[in-house]
Amino acid sequence: MLPRILHQTWKNAAPPGRLASFQAAWRRLHPGWTYQFWTDETARMFVADHYPWFLETYDGYPTPIMRVDAVRYLWMSHFGGVYADLDLEPVRPVDQLLRSTEDAQLLMVREPAAHCLLHGRPLIVSNAFIASTPRHPAWQEVFDLLNQRRDWLDPLAATGPFLLTDLYLGSSDFRAALRLLDPMVTSPFDKFEAWVATDVASREKLRGRVPRETIAIHHWVGSWWREPRG
Repeated sequence: MLPRILHQTWKNAAPPGRLASFQAAWRRLHPGWTYQFWTDETARMFVADHYPWFLETYDGYPTPIMRVDAVRYLWMSHFGGVYADLDLEPVRPVDQLLRSTEDAQLLMVREPAAHCLLHGRPLIVSNAFIASTPRHPAWQEVFDLLNQRRDWLDPLAATGPFLLTDLYLGSSDFRAALRLLDPMVTSPFDKFEAWVATDVASREKLRGRVPRETIAIHHWVGSWWREPRG
C-alpha cells in the first residue's frame, strides 16, 4: 500500500505567493496525511544521512534543479508516498486516484502531447507527480542512470523527465513496474495554455474546464528557468 505521505519542496521555507497558496491547498485536501516539506538545506542533510554514496554526485550538479530532480527519487525510494511539485494546483484529494489504482506500486504521469511534439519525442514521463511504495526496486534503475549521466549538463536529460522517459522506453523491467497515467490526471492543459492564464479570471476559466479524472492542474511555472509569477 502506498503510504499517505505527501512530499513537497522549495529552496527555503517560504515559497512565493501563488505557490504558497497551492501548498496550503494540498495540506487542506489531505488532512489525514503526513506532510513533509523539504528545503534545499534539509534535502542535502537527507542525502548525506541516507545516501552518502550519492552525495558527491548531488553536490556536483551544476544547477539546483538537478538536485531537486534527483532527491525526489531518493525520497520516493526511502519513504514512499506522493511527491508533488509546488506548481501543481490540487483540485481533488489524491486518495481518489490511489483508490482507482490500488494495485499499482509506482505511478507517474505522461506530459501533454504538445510537449512531446515540441521536443520531438513519442512521449515524455513527467517527474512533477510521483507516487511510490517505499524501496520499490525500480528506483535502482533510476539511480544507475543518474550515475551514468552525472556529467550531463542538460537537466531534462541528466535528472529530469527525459531521463525517466529514456528509462521507460529502454527498460522493459522499468516499463512493467511503472503505471503511466494519462496527462489529464495532472496536466489537463499544456504549458502554453497554462501560461496564457496570467490573471485570476483566466485561471478560473481553466478550472471550469477540469475533467473529473483530474486531481491537479500543472501550471508549469518553471521556476528553475524563469521567475515564478504571483
